[in-house]
This record gives sequence, C-alpha cells and structure tokens, in this order.
Amino acid sequence: MKVLEKIILLSLLLFIAVVKINAQDYNTVLVSPVENKDKTAPADGVIIIITSNCDNLIMSHSVGIEKGVKSIESNGRYKYTIEYTFPEDYDDDFMKTQLQLRLPIGQETVPLTMYKGKVYEGEYNERTSIAVNREKDAVYPYAKFAKVTFMSAFTNLTISCNGIVCFENGKPVSLSNCNMKASTETVGEQKDYAIVFNLAPETKGKNDVTGNAIFKISSPDFSSVEVKQDELVGRTSYLFMVVRANGETYEEVLAIAQEKESGYEKETTSAYFAAVADAYEAASKHLQCPVDKKETHQIQANKFKKIRNHTNAINQADERWRKVAADEGFESSNVWKYLNFERKRLRALIEEFPEMEYYTKLLSEIDAEYMKHPSSTVEYPVIKGTVSAGDGWIFPVDIDIYASDVYIDGIGDVKKHNLKKVGTVQGGKYSITLREKCKYLYFQGESRSHSIEYVTQTLDVELVP
Repeated sequence: MKVLEKIILLSLLLFIAVVKINAQDYNTVLVSPVENKDKTAPADGVIIIITSNCDNLIMSHSVGIEKGVKSIESNGRYKYTIEYTFPEDYDDDFMKTQLQLRLPIGQETVPLTMYKGKVYEGEYNERTSIAVNREKDAVYPYAKFAKVTFMSAFTNLTISCNGIVCFENGKPVSLSNCNMKASTETVGEQKDYAIVFNLAPETKGKNDVTGNAIFKISSPDFSSVEVKQDELVGRTSYLFMVVRANGETYEEVLAIAQEKESGYEKETTSAYFAAVADAYEAASKHLQCPVDKKETHQIQANKFKKIRNHTNAINQADERWRKVAADEGFESSNVWKYLNFERKRLRALIEEFPEMEYYTKLLSEIDAEYMKHPSSTVEYPVIKGTVSAGDGWIFPVDIDIYASDVYIDGIGDVKKHNLKKVGTVQGGKYSITLREKCKYLYFQGESRSHSIEYVTQTLDVELVP
C-alpha cells in the first residue's frame, strides 16, 4: 500500500473512532472505577464507589445482589456504594464481576476484577438535555429594580447574561462595571440563582443591561441553552425553572424490559440477565409506574437477579476448571473442585428455573465430565454422633476433636503426637469426614480416646474427664 493511501486509511479510521466515542459519550460520561490506594476495605470484602450528578442512578453487579446505596456528598454530588463480601468457601483473593450502571438516559456494563481488601472508585455522569420552563411572574417590591431567578436541582450551573458570566460552576461571580448583582440560595433540594438588575443606576456602567437580556445556561453535564427576556420591568420578579428534558415514558421503559426478556430461556451470559433485571427495576421505579404494577415489576427484577447470580457463578466455575485442566491436567483436584461447584449451582438453577434450555444442556455435559474425574469415585467415610456430659464433666461439650493412629490417654498426647484436628462438636453434635485413615478419635479434655473403624458409622460419646 502506498504511503498516501495509508495516511488516508488511518485518518478515516481515526475519524470513525472519534465519532464512535463521541456518540457513546453524548448522553453519559463514564470514568471506569480504579483502585483507590489511600482507602481499604474489610479483609474479606471489597468496596465499589461510583459518584454521579444524577440522583436516580441504579447500580448493581453480577456476582451479588447488592445495590448501590445512595448518599449525598458535601459538593452536592451523589455517591453510590456497594460493599461486597467474598463467600466463605471462596479460595482466591480476587473475583471478576460486571458492574451495571443505569441512568434514565443510558447505561453501561463495566468489567471489574475485585481484589479482597480493596476500594474501587469511578464516576458515571449524565450529560442530558435540559428544559427551561417559564414560571408566572411575581412582584418584586422595589420600583427601580427587577429580579431574574433560575430555580434548579442542578447545583453546578454556569449562567451568563449578555455575555457576562454571573454564575460559574454554581457559584456567584462578583460583578463590576454593570448594573447586575448575582447571588445564590439553597431552598430544600433546589438552588436559586438570582440576578438583581438596577434599572436606574446612579453611575452608568459599560456593561449595563436595560433592554433585552439573553441568558446562556450551561453545565459540564449538558450542552448550553439560551433564554431570552425581551424587557426588564421594575417591581417584577421573573422566574424560570431549569429541569431535565422529558426522558422515556413508563410505557417506553416497560417495553424495553419486555423486549430484553424475550427469549431469555436460551440466553447464556449473566450480563444479559443483569440487564433484564435492571430494566424491570427501572420500570418499577419510574415516576409514572402505576402503584399496582410496581410489585409485579420488582418480582420480575428479583427473578432475573437470582438467575444472574447463578449463571455468573456457573460461568466463572466453568472457565476456571477448563483453564486449570489445561494448566495442570484434567486429573487435578482443583479441576474436580470447580467442576463440583459448577454442577451444584447448575442443579440449583434448573430446579428453580427448569425452562433454562442452555443450562439444562450444560448440566448434562458437566455431569459427564464430573463422573470422568478420578476424584468423583472417592467416597470418604463419615463419623457422626451426639456428645453429652458424663459424671464429673464440668466443661462445655462443644470441644475440638482429633484423629490418631495410636491410643490417646490425655491432653498432653495431642501435642506429643502432633495430632490433627478433624472437627468440632457444635450444639452437642458432630460430623467428621475422614480423609485420612485413623484408628481413634480423641475429644479434647477426656482421659481416653475412642476406637473407630475407617468406615461410615455413628459414634455417640459421653464425655468422661
């Protein structure tokens, strides 16, 4: 390819890429979460924080049922927090998840690898169109003055009048050489941006506004919009409301959810089920949703959350055992561990949702792989029974149990023979899987041990000091 042709091709590809990025970011702006090394989470958990300019962001993730808990920052932004605790039987110190973020005008699915004890922070902001609604004029009690007020839930507006910036990022600007004075006031969850015009100033300024006033309103979150006031009249207060432009109706949101749900029985990815759950949750929380429909939509959302949790665990386990099989060989005990886990979750999913065609077929395949593994033929004996206090026993009965090949006649022999603890009595009962051969069980504190055979059996014990 000639040099000129290469340059043209690269320029075209770059143009397409830029157009794609701009199109993707037109309605929303995503800053993917990364680790904040200055913060820590609990040792067995992780914290995910997303801040937003929107007060109704829906935040969830694919490996748990946790939703983002909303709080308000001192700067007026909203913080959504998920605190996730790793399962007790989960050996690895990391887990992959899909973070689902939904705003009224867009949504993102963000892959995230979570490490225990870490805190991850990101942003998801709305860049939406706004509407400025004209409210009824009111009386302003000063003959030579007029007041223009923009009321809004947006706390970071930049407003100019005839090219003069009166408010910048939510804060009033000190004005000179003009007849305007800007101020702000917080009223509940709204913010009032007020400009008072002196229509008969003693000293004329070069930037005085007495006739037509053109206001330009902007924010980092949306494109600017202009409002024109043809004439400013004394004793008059002009009121405007700055709001988000109307978004999707309830019917449109519900239609999206129903369309996403169609054919779910054949779907294979947990991200899909998460999207369906989010869509029904959005329908349930829509301001126009009929009261008698909210619970129905939430039940559907919960259904797909449960499917998502199962399928995410299944898909991760399937990926794990296949990778371990390639690295360590199919006979590896780690392959059996992940196969067994996947098999159990598949059975739980299909028992509750038998219509899931793909996962029903997958269960048959995993059952066959599971039975091929050499560890699947091993059946370890189980010793179980009840434990009670005998004459003279003054200690609790919930004590540790040790296995031994030699007779034990006191607590000192535990350390002497470096015995391995195999279980604990809980609530007066115990159950031990013997993975190594032994001849005796010793219950901590007794002066004797109990003879057993390496077969499944019941052994009830009366503790004797």
